[in-house]
Amino acid sequence: MLQAMLLKDGQVVPLPADFDAILSAWRQDPGCCLWLDVTAPDPATLARLSREFRIHPAEVAATLNQDHRAQLVEHREYFYLQLPVPAPPRRHEDPRRRLPTRPLDLIAGRRYLITLHQERLEVVDLTWSRFARGAEPQGVWPDLPVHSLCEAILQGYFPHLDRMEEELERAERQVFGQEVGREPADSSQALERIFAIRRYLLGLRRTLAPLRDTFASLARRDFPHLAPGSASLFAELYSRTIRLLEVQENLREYTAGLVEAYLTVQNNRMNQIMKTLTVISTIMLPLTVITGFFGMNFTHIPGLHSPWGFWGATAFMVALGLGMLYVFRRRGWI
Repeated sequence: MLQAMLLKDGQVVPLPADFDAILSAWRQDPGCCLWLDVTAPDPATLARLSREFRIHPAEVAATLNQDHRAQLVEHREYFYLQLPVPAPPRRHEDPRRRLPTRPLDLIAGRRYLITLHQERLEVVDLTWSRFARGAEPQGVWPDLPVHSLCEAILQGYFPHLDRMEEELERAERQVFGQEVGREPADSSQALERIFAIRRYLLGLRRTLAPLRDTFASLARRDFPHLAPGSASLFAELYSRTIRLLEVQENLREYTAGLVEAYLTVQNNRMNQIMKTLTVISTIMLPLTVITGFFGMNFTHIPGLHSPWGFWGATAFMVALGLGMLYVFRRRGWI
């Protein structure tokens, strides 16, 4: 699917979805700039793009690659930009899944911008509609639409970090719920969730780090394919990417702290169990001595044949056990 618009004399002019008509309108006015958006391009369309705009076939063929990271390739007459577009976050994001991204390819020259993607992307549709309505401020093309697309893509990563923060808070409640004895079955689930979030955050860093380097290249003052005044726009995007990476690193440290808290809680629970078993063993020890004493195989044992001997020994053992419990509680051992 094709759609195109021209920036002509400061006005945005939409063009029909016909390749020949688009090229004719663009070539008639050397002072205009073209934005051509192509969704799900077929090999014939890619070959014609390569031929008409003198684009290297490798860059055009790379649009069929569905698993690439952000990168910037500079040529004499244009630059090629690959950007991973994050999918909108779900209501309940599963941290065991990697961050879902879809590729967007941009090819920008002095008088044109070509965007290529295999499926419809919300960031492209929203940016396109803003420019078509004239809602975006007028500026240098293709610098301004490239910046708007990059900004929209970058903004899409923040909701995913917010989701991971919510997942960490949920894992924290599970971890400390063990300390007060609630939901003991969630013990392994909490640890599994923490490590899943950590893997998710590491995957997010592998996506954002190349994006940071790409924006750093675009922010160079000597970048030949952008106007000198556009460098500050991409420098701001570079700063945003740095903030995203800082948030990601803070959340990753948060997961490390949760793992330590989980181990501490489990140790406290184990110590509590061992304390309880030790108290029981300590109370049972003198009772075992008493029952062993009266269980000796002798004929003459005091109170052995008394009708009150059994009840007296039982009462003494109960009193002894209760007395030991009282002493342990007074000393704060239980």
